[in-house]
Amino acid sequence: MLSKRYLKRALRQAPKQHGFIINKPITYQYLENSFICDKKKAPLLNSTLLNAYRSTSHCFSNVKQKERQLLPTHFTPVHYNIDFILDYPNTEAYQYDMSIALTCSSPSNRITLNSVNLVINEAIWEDKMNEKHICQSIHYDPKQQRVTIEFDKNIENDGKLFLKGSGKIIESMDGFYRSNYTNAKGESKWMASTQFQSCAARKAFPCFDEPALKSTFQLAFEVNDGVHVLSNMMEHEDDTFYVPHRKRYVFESTPRMSTYLLAFAVSDEFEMSHTTTKDGYPIRGITVGCQHEDIQYAMEVASKSIPLFERLFQQANGVPKMDILVIPDFAAGAMENYGLMTFNSQCSLINTSNPDMINVDHKELVAIVVAHELSHMYVGNLVTMKWWNDLFLNESFASYLERWAVNELHPEFNTYDEFMRSSFMVAMKLDGTHAIEVDVFDHNDVDEIYNHITYCKGASVIRMLIHYVGEEVIHKVLAAYIQKFLYQNTTAKDMWEMMEQVTGNQQIASMMQNWTQQVGYPVIFSSLSDNNQLVLKQERFGDPQSLQRWQIPLSYISHENPTTPKFVLFDEQSMTLPIDFSSEQAWIKFNVQHSGFYRMVYDDVLFNRLLENYSNLESLDRFSLIYDADTAYTYSNFNQLFKIIQMTSESNRHALINGVLMTTLEKMYHLSYCSDVLKDGVKSNVYFQRLACRLLRQSKDSIRPPSQATHAELSSHHVLMKSLVFYRDEALIHECVNISENELKSFPHHIQNVIGSIKIMKSCTQKEDVHKLLKELKESSSAETTQRLLAGISMLQPELVLSMTKDIVFQVKEQHVASIMRGYLKSFTNSQVDTLWQFFVSNFPSTFSKMNTFIQMSLLKEFSSRFISKEQQASFDHFVTSHETSLENVRKTVKQCRSTIQDNIRMKHQLESQLIQFEQFSIIIK
Repeated sequence: MLSKRYLKRALRQAPKQHGFIINKPITYQYLENSFICDKKKAPLLNSTLLNAYRSTSHCFSNVKQKERQLLPTHFTPVHYNIDFILDYPNTEAYQYDMSIALTCSSPSNRITLNSVNLVINEAIWEDKMNEKHICQSIHYDPKQQRVTIEFDKNIENDGKLFLKGSGKIIESMDGFYRSNYTNAKGESKWMASTQFQSCAARKAFPCFDEPALKSTFQLAFEVNDGVHVLSNMMEHEDDTFYVPHRKRYVFESTPRMSTYLLAFAVSDEFEMSHTTTKDGYPIRGITVGCQHEDIQYAMEVASKSIPLFERLFQQANGVPKMDILVIPDFAAGAMENYGLMTFNSQCSLINTSNPDMINVDHKELVAIVVAHELSHMYVGNLVTMKWWNDLFLNESFASYLERWAVNELHPEFNTYDEFMRSSFMVAMKLDGTHAIEVDVFDHNDVDEIYNHITYCKGASVIRMLIHYVGEEVIHKVLAAYIQKFLYQNTTAKDMWEMMEQVTGNQQIASMMQNWTQQVGYPVIFSSLSDNNQLVLKQERFGDPQSLQRWQIPLSYISHENPTTPKFVLFDEQSMTLPIDFSSEQAWIKFNVQHSGFYRMVYDDVLFNRLLENYSNLESLDRFSLIYDADTAYTYSNFNQLFKIIQMTSESNRHALINGVLMTTLEKMYHLSYCSDVLKDGVKSNVYFQRLACRLLRQSKDSIRPPSQATHAELSSHHVLMKSLVFYRDEALIHECVNISENELKSFPHHIQNVIGSIKIMKSCTQKEDVHKLLKELKESSSAETTQRLLAGISMLQPELVLSMTKDIVFQVKEQHVASIMRGYLKSFTNSQVDTLWQFFVSNFPSTFSKMNTFIQMSLLKEFSSRFISKEQQASFDHFVTSHETSLENVRKTVKQCRSTIQDNIRMKHQLESQLIQFEQFSIIIK
């Protein structure tokens, strides 16, 4: 029988996942009819639990849902007509003259829109009968980012709202903002562009800035001669306009879309390249600062990806052209503005003129990011989530589709393998703060859910579903979904219902909601009983006290079916699998191709039998076995990890295998700072550093990649090189320093970056050297050069960095701050990390708190990943308490950081008790 304590914990756990707050005591009858007792919404509350509650007299707390802060529903926008009047580049101020066609659903004398730091000078309402309403007052609400216009009498019919006012081009990398760069002549220049996702259109013009309030938009821009303007639709000069030294651009009306997808950009130095798809669809690559040659590959990917998506969705993308605009200052990687995609340089520019010199990882990144944004023309633009809680409908599916498209274009990239390193492992590491579906209550909550849970965990769960029902089936579902909801807004319920309709499987909605609405993920323990029965048990990873259960589409191969996976839906706390294990040759491998978003822990008998078949496993299953051994280590079984490292110590390992090994080694290296010495007197982190370098050297015998190397071999070589740099391998450093500048040019760009960063690390020993480096970075117009310089700056000697941290951090572009700090935090000792943290804390009010939200989120995550002591935990908590107001926009990130720190402390204590086993490790890898 379930105890009252068990029931109380279960009923308290469920509302925490869905934005509820405890209010007052009530009885079971209320709970049974409330949201949390919906099995789809609260998987913990199964029928057994509810029936057990009926037999108790225990009282629980009432639950009240926090309400979303939505605009009043009296008026709905249909069409915007906006004229912008700019004096770029002479001033950042601008004027707007606009009208919004609105439908009226209920009478009101007030119209409320979103607006931030904009001035409205004139407001007039005109209905269909040309009757005008006089504005009585305009009330600004900065906290809610709203403006309310009050008229002299009620508005009862449809009509138009006419507004005139002014704004200013800002510098915060959202809204309508300025971006600085150095042109080919060495002149300091700036351009203006937009980043409206998620809630920043309101910073450029008053609007109904919610995703469900779709409209059409018709824009015009009056600018100085010599200035060019881009927007979602094709630009045309207005032949009827004549003002000396001025011109006017007009744009056709857009498709029906959300405000966050609107975009425009202004410059007097746009460089344009042109191409088309095989069917003649126009694509333009647009840069500033003499970078047009490096955008050719991104355009090539676009020209081949657009037909792929048209074929998959059986639908054109809805806009007459596709622009790829590279913006010098851009906080995100890219943005899917409808017809005018925007990118930062690192995710779009690459020199492919010499195939032997290409940075293969960078080339793959550019392809993936371009494909991701193009997939959004469908999942996100043509069909958009109704509210931000269903953001995963955009980002999770796009994160799957990017891989599908790139795999179609470049199967040699093995992009699904790279997904495991860059997405799956990251999601598993950082999951635990919120579910994939997470309620968003106001604008303060939105930016935070653009994180690894939404992107990486969401895509991983979709990948699990694809392996369960088949990729062709999912493609049919997506095509039917887009065609049914064209230009509309949807919820997750719409997607899952379409899944059930197309597949005929009535369990999919329940199963997927079980995964998207729960925090965390399961770990499955597999063991053989005394009578050779295979017993499985599931619990939430990292929280054995949790009552959560998942509906797991558990896949497996075995001695009975070694090639074709079988599936079983594992939805109970434990189960027995009917497989004959009487023979000592019997074996089983769960989570085939590591397709499921769960961890496995095998008992030693099952694990050892798998090791005997290791050479027969495919690369993804080998990866899976290493990951499972790392999971066993988390549960205090060190031996499995030792054995698998020994098993994979052969040369020429697959890039995926290297990736998971390097991640495991790096985690243990950072945790090894927890103890001062081992028995032989060597500091534990130094001892482990030597062991890691020795292991890495077994797989890399030359700094130069193999001749005629495949993409996978080049990628694997790059992973090993970066890991050796991370551990400051003395042999590698000596080899790199002695390479001449002429010889350096003969290496592929990704190896040039490694060698160049080492040369910078060794040659920059004085502050004057660093200032020269920063000047070179500022003037760089090449993506490859920028990458090399950033890598070098992030590897500077810690003592030099700490003596001039402010000079370094505040002189680089804001978008580069996080990557540089990440480099320092990966290599600094604990005491150096503490010094850098104090720099961050002391400069937070004046500088870091004013940075873009995404950069703040990245910095907090990077610091928390290195905090492993109670003292560091206390310092982080004190920082959060002292800056609650400034951190309001990153509340979920703060929660995630606290969880990371707690996990690090737990793992540190575990490692402390097992440091003596490093001696075994040393013997294994000799």
